[in-house]
Amino acid sequence: MTNIALSMIETAADTLKAYTADLFEKKLIDVIDVQYMRDAASSKTNGNTLVYNTVLGILTYHLLIERKNGGSAIDIATDNINELFNQFTESKISFNSSEDFYNELSKYDAAQIVDLPSMKISYGFAAISSNDELITLLRKETKPLIYFKTGTGIDKLCFRADFFSEFNSLQSCMELKNNNNSLESFETASNEDIATFVKSSKGDKINDEQLAAIINGCKNHISIITGGPGTGKTTTITMLLRALLHFGDAEQIANEIVLAAPTGRAAQRISEAVRNEIGSEEFEHADLLRAIPSKTIHDLLRQSFSTELTFRHNATNILHYKTIIIDEASMIDNKLFESFLAAVDKNSRIVIVGDPQQLPSVNAGNMLQTLIREFDGTENITRLTKTYRASGGVGDIYDIAKTKQLLEKQRAAAPAEGKLNYVWDEKQKPYYFYDSASYTATDYVKAVRNWINKFINEIGFNSLLYEEDSKIKILKQLEQAQALSVLRSGPEGCNYINEKLFEALCRHEKQRFPSFYPIIITANNSALGLTNGQMGIILRGELNRYHAYFLDGEKVRSFPYENLPAFEKAYVITVHKSQGSQYKNVLLLLPSKGDSPLLTRSIVYTAVTRAKNTVTVLGGQAALDAYDKNAGTRITIWS
Repeated sequence: MTNIALSMIETAADTLKAYTADLFEKKLIDVIDVQYMRDAASSKTNGNTLVYNTVLGILTYHLLIERKNGGSAIDIATDNINELFNQFTESKISFNSSEDFYNELSKYDAAQIVDLPSMKISYGFAAISSNDELITLLRKETKPLIYFKTGTGIDKLCFRADFFSEFNSLQSCMELKNNNNSLESFETASNEDIATFVKSSKGDKINDEQLAAIINGCKNHISIITGGPGTGKTTTITMLLRALLHFGDAEQIANEIVLAAPTGRAAQRISEAVRNEIGSEEFEHADLLRAIPSKTIHDLLRQSFSTELTFRHNATNILHYKTIIIDEASMIDNKLFESFLAAVDKNSRIVIVGDPQQLPSVNAGNMLQTLIREFDGTENITRLTKTYRASGGVGDIYDIAKTKQLLEKQRAAAPAEGKLNYVWDEKQKPYYFYDSASYTATDYVKAVRNWINKFINEIGFNSLLYEEDSKIKILKQLEQAQALSVLRSGPEGCNYINEKLFEALCRHEKQRFPSFYPIIITANNSALGLTNGQMGIILRGELNRYHAYFLDGEKVRSFPYENLPAFEKAYVITVHKSQGSQYKNVLLLLPSKGDSPLLTRSIVYTAVTRAKNTVTVLGGQAALDAYDKNAGTRITIWS
């Protein structure tokens, strides 16, 4: 192997073990990952196999790291190949090219890798989808890794399971796209018929982009609606539903429609948003529209209790729904999307809605981005670009994540003791940035406490407790303001801040629980009808007993504190948990330093676009510099 001595690789094997142990301690990999890595680094059947397996171990290490960051492959290119290995060796490894590396790699018989370049095969999805022989070959293989060269000439390594999750998903989408069977009730309804109905119902409230999305959704087995916050996605979805019912047997069609989302909160949010769009207005089939159910994708597929990735609805037990609209599609990972599409009737209608700039899934893959790329230039995708939500200066909020300079324009002097001069007046500037470079963990807690106190005073929380219908009024006010954190753990993370704030409030009020105690559910519970991400509040009632209260439309549901499923304190929640929600005012806590891999453009963009009126950002200059540089791009199999 070029410029690599066997002794160097033996040293690298020891370094790899140390790196692996460190990853395990940080809970970035699990015990199975550790065992696989150590096996790859330590196998000693002969000298050459040791060299190969250590190299394979190092590659697997980088692949695992990429997967933990949500990617599904690693690129092996001339400009990074040496980087991949040099952190494990004292002397520098030098390959002149990826081909140079591959030529050496291919000399060894790998028991753990499918070696496609040796078959002189290179491909992108378009090529592989029609290559039955290659797919048949790959499906027969049991080796866990696939090494290949894409049609654009990029060498990649991925896990076999990830390869097929993405391939199967894309293949299912292409089958839907190429399905020429007419959708029920739209064999005769023309584009002009749909446009006439939409315009007569919404007039000039529907723009040409939205109209195109509605027509595409009606006429195609699969369509994608993508756009940023406030671009009218909910209005488009609602009008699409109205059109579906108008041109067919409304009652039958309504019984075969479901709204879905990757998380409980997102599913609840799309249902609420559609109902709010309908409002109290009485028009054709309004009652049917209000009754359309919303589910998480896991609930839709009826997740098995035996294992996380097993569902009762699958290729042999398909879903009865004929129209499925999936919101917040950026959060769908490869494996979940594969399972969903396997359970879909290929004559059904799938509408995928999402913003590709928002946070992708926490697991491997970026299916929305992949589909947008594959469907680009076709009638199956519609981009919404006109913003409706924001008015006046607050419209600039949606550009904040695109460049740090927008934040810096409203830089405020670093406040003493975490006291922020919040700007909640819509007439003022919509965002402010406070430099927290010199803040301690205590200052972060104080800042959030001041935020909470501001909120409590703003809504008159203490007086609301004694008003008639106090519970519903309080719950509706919870969407006035929310503190968000990029981090979950550590002194600047939401867990630490929540605990310290909770303790301080309890001491101040000399009570078991403070009077203001917001919570967020962290696990779906179908028996209680509570979903992951659903927010509520714990209040003391009669006989000093505590109950949790949640808003369900215009009704309040209550549960004894002791009966609650898993939940967390929600003075601060992670940006990930906020996706799919909206608040009037947002406090965003960035890390004071810029060394967190979570600090990306997508997470800042997602956070600031949760706000309708104002955003206050607390973070150091290093954090601004980091997020501005870190696009958070995942490496995927086909890109």
